[in-house]
Amino acid sequence: MDSQQQSVFNYSQQMDSSNAAQSTSTSTPTVTGVTTTPVADADDHFIVSYVLGVKIVITEKSIAALLNMEKAGGRRIYNINPRAKYIAHEINPTIFKLNTEGNPSKNKELHQNLRVWLKIILGTIHHRPTSNSSDYINTYQKCIMYCIHKGLKLCLPALLFKYLRDSVRETRNNMKPKTYIPLGRLLSDVLIENGLVDHLEKHKLMEDMAIETGRPLNSRSLKSMGILKKIQVKPTLDTSWEALKD
Repeated sequence: MDSQQQSVFNYSQQMDSSNAAQSTSTSTPTVTGVTTTPVADADDHFIVSYVLGVKIVITEKSIAALLNMEKAGGRRIYNINPRAKYIAHEINPTIFKLNTEGNPSKNKELHQNLRVWLKIILGTIHHRPTSNSSDYINTYQKCIMYCIHKGLKLCLPALLFKYLRDSVRETRNNMKPKTYIPLGRLLSDVLIENGLVDHLEKHKLMEDMAIETGRPLNSRSLKSMGILKKIQVKPTLDTSWEALKD
């Protein structure tokens, strides 16, 4: 590995995800929900919430358990400097095709397979409103795309936890409020595993529950991305409880 490649891997300092990275200092716990209570033993690796009286604790380990990925391993991505030389000299030229200005930066200039991956990432890991510019890719997402393109294994539970934790912090720090729920499907699974649904059933509050689905990745999406030339069968969406409960 040459010096340039080594600098690219500096953002992924811990390669084995079997042991979660530990903080060397105790910081303000991440707390959100209907009723909030500080938790003294929480740090950057915990999200703690009280929802309708039920304590919800989310960690990278609990996400890994939900996904059955406790021993999956993989690289973590954190502490990225957007102005670092390896972003412009290695990552951008690797994931983008050159444009007329010779300075690749937009998702329309991604290699075709990475355009599909970006759609998957924005729909499952890094949610954002559909009104956001489709050309914008942040530095963190570029590093994910780089690892995918190079065949480097990533730690999915770490990616999901970091994004969820950062979303909560943005809300608590009085930044621009979010008008969408990040990782809604994952949060639904977390709430079920923590007994919230049982709590609602016990107190006869299930009428407040509703089924909601996001935009699916279907043939229309692939056609708009230039992957398909023609839609052979018009896609349909089944939102019945029987179709969604599994």
